[in-house]
Amino acid sequence: MVGLGFTANLDGYIDVDTDLQRHVYGRTERRIARWQAERDQLAADGVADYQEQVRAAVLAGVGDLPETPAGPPPVEWLGEVGHPRQARARIDRLMLETLPGTRVPATLYRPAAALTAPSGSVPAVLFVCGHGPLGKAYPRYQSVCTQLAAAGLVVLVLDPVGQGERFGYLDADGNALVADGTVEHTYSGLQSWWAGWSPARYFVTDARRGLDLLESLPVVDPARLAITGNSGGGTLCSLMMALEPRLAAAAPGTYITSRGHYLWSGQRQDAEQILLGGTAAGVDHDDLLASMAPRPVQVLAVDYDFFPIEGTIASVDRARRMYGLLGAEQELRLARARSTHEYAPALARAAVDFFTEVFDLPPAEPVQLDDDQALDPRLLWCTTSGQTALDHPDTRFPHDLVRAEYLDRISATAQPAANDIRRWVAERVRAQREVPACPRARWLPGPAGAEHAFWRSEVDLWAAGVLLPDPSTGAGAQARAAGPRHDPGQAPATAPALTLLLLHGGTDALTDDHPEVLARAAGAYAEGPVVVLDVRGTGALTPRDRDGRAWTDQSGTGYKLLCDLLWLDDSLAAGRAFDVIRAIDVLTSDPHLQERYPGLGPESEIHLVGAGVGAQVATLAAVSDPRIATVGVTDLVDTDRVLTERLHDRGTGAWQGLIPGMALWASTRMLREVLGTRLRERATPTAEAASTGTHGRPAAPDPIRERPGGPT
Repeated sequence: MVGLGFTANLDGYIDVDTDLQRHVYGRTERRIARWQAERDQLAADGVADYQEQVRAAVLAGVGDLPETPAGPPPVEWLGEVGHPRQARARIDRLMLETLPGTRVPATLYRPAAALTAPSGSVPAVLFVCGHGPLGKAYPRYQSVCTQLAAAGLVVLVLDPVGQGERFGYLDADGNALVADGTVEHTYSGLQSWWAGWSPARYFVTDARRGLDLLESLPVVDPARLAITGNSGGGTLCSLMMALEPRLAAAAPGTYITSRGHYLWSGQRQDAEQILLGGTAAGVDHDDLLASMAPRPVQVLAVDYDFFPIEGTIASVDRARRMYGLLGAEQELRLARARSTHEYAPALARAAVDFFTEVFDLPPAEPVQLDDDQALDPRLLWCTTSGQTALDHPDTRFPHDLVRAEYLDRISATAQPAANDIRRWVAERVRAQREVPACPRARWLPGPAGAEHAFWRSEVDLWAAGVLLPDPSTGAGAQARAAGPRHDPGQAPATAPALTLLLLHGGTDALTDDHPEVLARAAGAYAEGPVVVLDVRGTGALTPRDRDGRAWTDQSGTGYKLLCDLLWLDDSLAAGRAFDVIRAIDVLTSDPHLQERYPGLGPESEIHLVGAGVGAQVATLAAVSDPRIATVGVTDLVDTDRVLTERLHDRGTGAWQGLIPGMALWASTRMLREVLGTRLRERATPTAEAASTGTHGRPAAPDPIRERPGGPT
């Protein structure tokens, strides 16, 4: 077996390991600079309009919010819990229903004085948890909530989905089928992206219903509601600052940095932390802070965080200017602790001091509950088993909500017309592309009679391909006898046709005994060049993964770059489909190929063949470009299945084929109808035969295992 693909760095010519990264980061930084320059010109009379633009962009980025009934959510009060600080705080267990069928375990901390306080006299804080399997029962969170309650605040803390008592992927025996926390958030979040919204909408809805409950409590002053949380809770806190006018104060912790600073850390985030189109619409961390102006905000940060402290300082400085325009510069504050990523004791104290000051409470005596003094998590359970999914099998999780809404929408809404589907796909494939005046194609000799080529797909982005040996040449004739003839669904043309192959592993998967190479040698394809194509981020162009993960892994660099593109209102799939269209333009006009294949030109027939991830890309390209005569695909993603099956991901990297919203605007079912007889679905298991990972590493067989590392 002889490999026909590229050696490292495009045969030593170009270092492309960070090619896609540089492209995405450059676009991001240019867009950030544009928005910052615009914000710098803002005057006081423009702040209100600016804040409304931020609010609208955040709302669009989470995908709007589900409708909820008016008034407080249904709640089941489950009784009081004993506590080491019972003289200062009472803890109650309760179960909220934030959406019909969505049960959320919670604890309510009440200061002892609140039990006899006048109606509407006590301020309240919604505490939103960071990522951790214990959720509301995490010892450090128990400590913070106790301190806030001892200072005179009512505190409500909810279990986030995938944490505490809300693991969403359990079997009948309570075993996790998908790892908790960040892994579960992304796993279910992918379904939301396919549908066109962010899983953050469910986190925000839980939080808003928490506020609904707090303001309904007789003792609580609804004019003095606040929010705090760290890490993932800091993310939710920041989104709520932009979306929730009822908040009188906020203290987001260990999250605020800046898109530009976090970008270069190379770290990923889980799905609910990705604001779809956020960077394109001008939303950065400083904008989330400024959306609260002139209401008081205390940013809580640690100096040794993986959320870069440099970005924290820069964002606070930028947002403080907006506060200054409203005469409230002193209302935006920054508290720092010399600590790693946690709601550090010093930050807890800063939060207590902040809320007691802004809510006119007496200065609080220092109170700290050490981790070893925390309650056993079982004492805080709101269920018998410790999991809502086991006690209440009908409880609904985000994957249930996505499925129900998807089915409701496709049953209640007419399918888009064929031209609208084509337009929707083409707009996303072609938007934001910057094509160079000249592709600067290079052709190099490859092994076993193949040729290697690479060219500029965009001004700062390479594409590459391997021209397979022609069966009419000596190298191809030797292989002809070894390869079985099969029908790829293509009729031969008189003039040379161009056939582009998009293998599941790109050219990394290409060997002289690959089924497609044998098919080419057997003369199965139309007369003309047959090129195995590497589009952005595939094959020889696969990004260097900072943790050595396979390209199909949802915690790898490919996923991280997809997230960065989603912030830009773009996607890997759309960019890759553009690369196919660009390759058609480049190769049909390339002098080297035209010399090899006289008659090749803009009028040549174009045929695509795609497998696995490549099948999705080929299909999107064919819908976008009428020049493509046929597209043969294997293992095409079934969007109906992805949106309706609980365990939807099969470890093949199908998430790389998504464009947000395509399940509703250009589903697989719709694409089949639009392409009609141009689409030829093939039974050959090409994707399985080519399921190697980046640069020869095996692809990850299990996408839902627990993964170490990563701050998401």
